[in-house]
Amino acid sequence: MTGGTYSQHSLYLSTESAISAKGETIGKFFTAIGEAGTSLTNKSDEAVQAVAAATQLDADLVRTILEEFDFTLQLTPDLATKLQELAEWAQGEGNNDAGAQLPDYATFLDNQFVSS
Repeated sequence: MTGGTYSQHSLYLSTESAISAKGETIGKFFTAIGEAGTSLTNKSDEAVQAVAAATQLDADLVRTILEEFDFTLQLTPDLATKLQELAEWAQGEGNNDAGAQLPDYATFLDNQFVSS
């Protein structure tokens, strides 16, 4: 197959109190996600079979499709800027109240669980 790489952007949200009370568990969660991404990148048989079963696709097709994905777990430095741009766009489109005060997204980002 030819083409680009697909990157799924998922945001995981938590309250400060949950981070304080459950930081170790949250760390394990992100470790598990990272390990799953590595298994998918390496196309391990176990990972391929799990995705094939969950999606009801043929394992050989899944193995081929996996090459199109980037499973890197990361918190990029430009995330706050991107979130700001999306929020401003949503306001401009009328999807958010035009008078709503947008937050400083950088103050909400916590990289203690994810390497950049």
